[in-house]
Amino acid sequence: MNTITMKLDGSWQVAYGPVGKGSYADYHVLPAIPAQVPGAVHSDFISAGLIPEPLVDRNDEACRWLEDMEFWFTRSFSLAEDEMRARMVLTFHGLDTTADIWLNGMSLGHCSNAFIPHEFDVTDVVREGANELVVRLDQGLEEVKDKPMWEMGCMWNNAQPRRAWMRK
Repeated sequence: MNTITMKLDGSWQVAYGPVGKGSYADYHVLPAIPAQVPGAVHSDFISAGLIPEPLVDRNDEACRWLEDMEFWFTRSFSLAEDEMRARMVLTFHGLDTTADIWLNGMSLGHCSNAFIPHEFDVTDVVREGANELVVRLDQGLEEVKDKPMWEMGCMWNNAQPRRAWMRK
């Protein structure tokens, strides 16, 4: 089969707001900054001048508010007629940590494991011309808030012990 690989790394936009307060319908009204993918939100926020370098002195305390945010990454891309195929797959390599994905307004699914690739058949969603990809990421704690703790015992991270349930 004649395949084409299109990389969607590089320049994106990232909007941000409190975890669980945004939705696909209104993420676009949140403040947004340029982002690099692959990358890290801390790097994007440093580049935008919104936080200091967290690894210097006690700057990590000034950056903790990011832990309570969710991030809405957006990227537009175009496909020419000769790039369209009978089957088209969108693959993510390492979404950290929980993610919801939309393409052209259609929900593709949810991911909650940063260690494995996630693939979505987008044959019926992608279109010739302009396409918009949206990926909502959060820190994953909301997804594990009801997980049992009785087996965990003493942990390296007693401040947030449920992190042990996350595939990060």
